[in-house]
Amino acid sequence: MAFVIQPNVYCENCIKCGARPVVTQLRNMFSVMCPNEECDNVVTGTLINLNEWNRINKKPGQG
Repeated sequence: MAFVIQPNVYCENCIKCGARPVVTQLRNMFSVMCPNEECDNVVTGTLINLNEWNRINKKPGQG
């Protein structure tokens, strides 16, 4: 089951396809991932890590 990230929470869109990420949980691991099946863009950890997601999905030249 994927949870939608609220619009008021800042997070970058997927750099590969432009979709807003979702959060999934499997046992004690959380994943911030692109909702598109074809896209393999994902950040996994024991906490929801939006900072890492934003870092890897920041467009070049974007502060």
